[in-house]
Amino acid sequence: MPPPAATKPDERSRLVPPISVPDVPPSPPRKGAGMFAAMKNLSKLLPEVSPMSKATKNKAKHLSHLKYNPADLLQFKVVTQIRGTVMFNGGVWKMIVGLFVVAIITGGLVWSAVPQPQNLDTRRFFELVMYFKVFIAFMLGMYMGNCFNRWWNCCVMLTDFFLVIRKMSWLANATNVSAAETEQLTRWMLLSSYLLENEVTTQWVTKPDIVRWKWASLMNDMASSGLIEPDEERIVCQLEHENRASAIWSWIGVHVNKFDIIPPTRAYFMELTGEASGLIKGVKFYAQSQLPFMYCHMLAMLVHVTNIVMGISCGIASAVYFGEFVEGWRIGTRESLGLPVPEHAVPATATMYMAVQGICLQIFGLIVQPLLYHAFLEIASTLCDPFTSKAIATPFYMHIDEVKEQMRELNDLAKDNVNEIDDDNDLEDMPGWERVRNLTDLMSPAGMIEILRKKGKLSPSTIEPYTYGSASAQP
Repeated sequence: MPPPAATKPDERSRLVPPISVPDVPPSPPRKGAGMFAAMKNLSKLLPEVSPMSKATKNKAKHLSHLKYNPADLLQFKVVTQIRGTVMFNGGVWKMIVGLFVVAIITGGLVWSAVPQPQNLDTRRFFELVMYFKVFIAFMLGMYMGNCFNRWWNCCVMLTDFFLVIRKMSWLANATNVSAAETEQLTRWMLLSSYLLENEVTTQWVTKPDIVRWKWASLMNDMASSGLIEPDEERIVCQLEHENRASAIWSWIGVHVNKFDIIPPTRAYFMELTGEASGLIKGVKFYAQSQLPFMYCHMLAMLVHVTNIVMGISCGIASAVYFGEFVEGWRIGTRESLGLPVPEHAVPATATMYMAVQGICLQIFGLIVQPLLYHAFLEIASTLCDPFTSKAIATPFYMHIDEVKEQMRELNDLAKDNVNEIDDDNDLEDMPGWERVRNLTDLMSPAGMIEILRKKGKLSPSTIEPYTYGSASAQP
C-alpha cells in the first residue's frame, strides 16, 4: 500500500486509515555474507549517546529513587535526608500550614466566645477524632498495598518489554538475518519504545497544544536520528495517539514473517512480537486505568476531613490550655502580691507548666499525625502514576539508551565472534541447527574472552575475574 498523502498537523488526529507496512528493501544475496554481516550497518542506529534533544527536556534522568543501597536505611542519616523523599514534597507542608491556620482561627474563636475556656470538657470531641484516626490508618494501609502492587506490575511489564527487544536483537544475530532486515527490525523496535514513552507521559496533559508540541518534538528527533522515514511518519501520524506504539509491532510482525530462517525460529520471532504487543497493552493499562474512583475519593476525602478535624481539635485544646495558663498566671500574681487565692487551687507554677506542656504536645501532634496521613496518601497517589510523577517518574529514556547501548555492544561482540567462526569453521556451509549450536558455544563468556584475547583486545589481568571456574578460558 503506498503511503498516504501528507496532511497538515492539525488534521492528523482525525485521520485513521488502515495500518500499512512500509516496503522493506529486498534482502541481498547471502553468499559470503557471514553470520553477522547484518550488524555492520547498525552503528548508525545504535549511537553511544542518545540523539534526543527537545523530547528529553524535563524527563526523569536518574534512578536514585529506584536504585539505592538498602543498608543506608539502617543509618541515622535517613532522618536528615530530605531530597527525594516525601518530606521534599511541597504539598505536604502546604497542608500543615493550612492546618495551623485552622487551629489558630478555631482557638481564637473559642477564646473569644467562651468566658472560661479552661472549663470546657473536650473528651467526647477527642474520642471522635480518635475514631477517625484509627479508621483512616486501616484504610490507608490497604490502599497503599494495592497501589504498590499496581506500580510493581507496571515496572515488571516495562522491563519485560525491553527484554523482548533484547531477545529479538540477539535472535536476529543468531539466525543470520540479512543486514537490511536487521536494520529495519532494530529501527522499528526503538521507534516503538519512544512512541510508548510519548503515550504514557502525555496521558494526563489536558491542553492539546502541549500534546501536539511534544509529538512534533519527538518526530523531529526521530527523523534526525534516522529512526523513522518520511513515509512511515506520515502513516504513524494518522493513527490514534494511543495506538501508535502497538501499530509498530504489527509492522514488525509482518516484517519478521518474511525472514529467510527456519520455521521454528520464525515462530519464536512471532511469539516475541505478540508478547511485546501484550506488554505494551499491560503497561498502558496500569498507567491509565486507576482504582475505582468512588473508593479512592472516599478515602482521600476521609484523610482531608480527619486532618481538618485534628486542626480544629488542636485549636480547641490550645484555647483550653491557654486558659489554664492565664488562670495560673493570675493565681501566681495574687500570691506574689499577698492577696487571697481560691481554696484547693493548684499551685500556679504547676498549672502554667502543664498548660505549656499541653500546648506543645498539641502542636507536635498537629505536625506529625496529619503529616503521616497526607504523606502516605501522597505516596499512594504517586505510585498510581509511575511515568509523569516528578517524584518517582520512571526514567524511560534512560532505559531506552541502556537497551541501545547493550544492543550495540552485543552486536559488536557477535560480529567479532562470527567472523572468527567464519574464518575457522566455514559457518556458511553448516546446517542451520549446527550453525546455531556452534554460535552458542562461541558466544559463551569463555568463548568471547578467548576470541578477544586472540585479537589482543583484552589483557590477562582484565579477563582473570571473568574466567573463574573455566579451565578453557584461563590465560
